[in-house]
Amino acid sequence: MKEKNNIKILLAEDNLVNQKVAYNLLTEEGYDIVIANNGHEVLDLLKKDKFDLILMDIQMPEMSGMEATQAIRQEEQETGKHIPIIAVTAHAMKGDREKCLDAGMDDYISKPVNPRQLYDVIKNFNQGNAKQSATQTQSYDHASVMERVGGDETLMREIVQIFVEESPLLLHEIEGAIHEKDSHKLERSAHSLKGSVSNFSAKKAYDAAYQLEKIGHEGDIETAEEIYKNLEKEIKVLTEELCSHI
Repeated sequence: MKEKNNIKILLAEDNLVNQKVAYNLLTEEGYDIVIANNGHEVLDLLKKDKFDLILMDIQMPEMSGMEATQAIRQEEQETGKHIPIIAVTAHAMKGDREKCLDAGMDDYISKPVNPRQLYDVIKNFNQGNAKQSATQTQSYDHASVMERVGGDETLMREIVQIFVEESPLLLHEIEGAIHEKDSHKLERSAHSLKGSVSNFSAKKAYDAAYQLEKIGHEGDIETAEEIYKNLEKEIKVLTEELCSHI
């Protein structure tokens, strides 16, 4: 077993065999695991404890993973927080990933779980957060990005350049969608910007883009203006810090 780390994961899974397999895989990597048997237990545990990530089975009794995710995201509209939720499902059919993302999940892996894929997806969402306590003034995790590009400085410069050129266009699209009250355009543009930002482990910018994507999905654009201003500010800070490191 690896040395225990500070990442606490809520494992939502009703099947006892799957619970055992996932629990062993995760504890072997040093993660702190709490198990929930259904969506109701997930919501109850979130009220009592703090978690860094949720591995959410889609089909569970009483309250499904989709329903639990939607309830969590609804609550986050008021708190401004965002906990990564990774869908875990045996139904690896075409369009399932999109359905999970539309429900508010951040990523998707299929059963039977591939250990390497499981570790990678957790690492992608938590490595920046685990290190951020030492660099809270920084809007993104440079070390995490460099690991993601395999230490390739040239590739790092290229993706930063693409982001610097692309992000103002997407911000313009988002602002236009808000003024035009075009919810579909808002959802699509915010989703694209969220995807770009996720490559830099930039939590504040990611959360703001996600909130706008969710607003677009739900069709209630009245609350979008203030969040857009925050997103614009976070993208500006992120862009300046990225450019200072290349």
